[in-house]
Amino acid sequence: LLADPEIDIVVIATPNDVHEEIACDAFNAGKHVICEKPVTLSCESLDRMIACAEANGRTFSVHQNRRFDDYYVTVKNLVKEGKIGDIISIESRVQSDHGIPGDWRKLEAKGGGMLSDWGVHMIDQQLWLCGYDVDRVYAHFDKLTGVEVDDGCYVDIYLKSGIVLRVE
Repeated sequence: LLADPEIDIVVIATPNDVHEEIACDAFNAGKHVICEKPVTLSCESLDRMIACAEANGRTFSVHQNRRFDDYYVTVKNLVKEGKIGDIISIESRVQSDHGIPGDWRKLEAKGGGMLSDWGVHMIDQQLWLCGYDVDRVYAHFDKLTGVEVDDGCYVDIYLKSGIVLRVE
């Protein structure tokens, strides 16, 4: 794949702990990269990925597919068109009796957990809708099912505008 001159873009949809290696291999091979979320497990890793993309003159993007969910697009349009009042708070939840998804998502070393799997989608939607003027964040994590990562959490994000965002 990386040696094929007909391939321009690599889409990375693998466990989170190997995104950096795959992305840098692709950049070094002259490919652009679209990476699933969460892009990596640390800020340092992300910095290395960005530096590698820049050193190779390649485009690097993180895909947030939940920005295109019907319910979210509807709400975003209603806000943009001024059809609803001022936003005071938003609560988003993903809850299930099945617990955390299987396979590598249950492993800490792979970057698993409900916050990484679902929470980043909901946080992205809320911040994309309300702005990124974060004042402070509070998070609480649960490990109720005995797996090594969070199987539940809630995150409260307080914006400087006074809006309060909650992800559960």
